[in-house]
Amino acid sequence: GINAQSNEPSVSMTLTLEQALEYSVDHSPELQEALINLERYKLSLEAQRASLKSKFALTLNPFTYSNSRSFDNRFSQWYTNESFSSNGTFSITQPIIWTDATVSLNNKFGWQSNTSISGDTSNDNKAFSNDLYLSINQPLFTYNRAKTDLKTIEYDYENALINYALRRLSLESTITSSFYNVYTAKNNLSISEAELKDAQQNFEIIKNKVDADLSARDELYQAELNLATAASNVDNRKVSLENAKDDLKQILGIDIDQDVDVSTEISAQPVKID
Repeated sequence: GINAQSNEPSVSMTLTLEQALEYSVDHSPELQEALINLERYKLSLEAQRASLKSKFALTLNPFTYSNSRSFDNRFSQWYTNESFSSNGTFSITQPIIWTDATVSLNNKFGWQSNTSISGDTSNDNKAFSNDLYLSINQPLFTYNRAKTDLKTIEYDYENALINYALRRLSLESTITSSFYNVYTAKNNLSISEAELKDAQQNFEIIKNKVDADLSARDELYQAELNLATAASNVDNRKVSLENAKDDLKQILGIDIDQDVDVSTEISAQPVKID
């Protein structure tokens, strides 16, 4: 098989400082980790608070059938019992956070049909049943587990919230510093390119003078050295700019192959002095 890979450069992403900060909220690995941790504690807190609300439960046993046959030694005869039943239990449970108690109101209702056969005698019984009762479960000689668990999760959530805010502030500071490093490296490159252009023009002027025997050849050597130094500075500034861009991309969570650029609008606000 033949694998073809496109060498076309990716579209450059131009960011202002505000856009870089907004982009980091959704793409920064460090901030995403803190946000997921915050969301986890938030859901845990919601689940813990929900567990303190009233719980309604309905348990149904739609159909039960049993048929047993045994020998009665007292009457020396076989005894058969057949039973049909259906029942259910409805319960309301309310945790009490102040004492860690649990109050339950339960209602068990059902229907049963029972047939007993002993010898030539047969007995049938059909009846409905209902059992309503209230129960209280109160732990003694121990700490309030419900209140402690709730406070622990509340503190964990508050700590995660503070940690997220601190990470976001720290990330904003880091992004701002990295952003202006790119901006500075970009301006330094522009300055070096202007110096290279001036050095090239100066070299051409001195070269023409030397060719016309209007200047000493030493000046040409110095101009050539200045031109090489300016070209070297341009190359160094290009490398510094790319390094600064890579640092910014790493902080923002941008793909390393994606080209980025920064855009700023610097304005001065006049201050009136009386």
